[in-house]
Amino acid sequence: MGIVLDSDVYNNAPALKGAPGGPSASLCCSSFCWLSATRFGSETILHIAGYEGILCGLSAMYTGLGEVMNEVYKEKIVKLG
Repeated sequence: MGIVLDSDVYNNAPALKGAPGGPSASLCCSSFCWLSATRFGSETILHIAGYEGILCGLSAMYTGLGEVMNEVYKEKIVKLG
């Protein structure tokens, strides 16, 4: 039983039409900041990772809602990538 990393989940997921492949840069940066903060005990890096996580989540919600809107209205309402 091994550890499943974010890149394993993204790379092994079925491809969606028009969906970007692999994890986003902000997700990787946020994960790296979080791991560094927990390893070295830096509260400042932990705050940076938290803000980066918020931006990553907002970006994911924008992309998800954009894909739904584009699919429902059958036209490009939200420009993605």
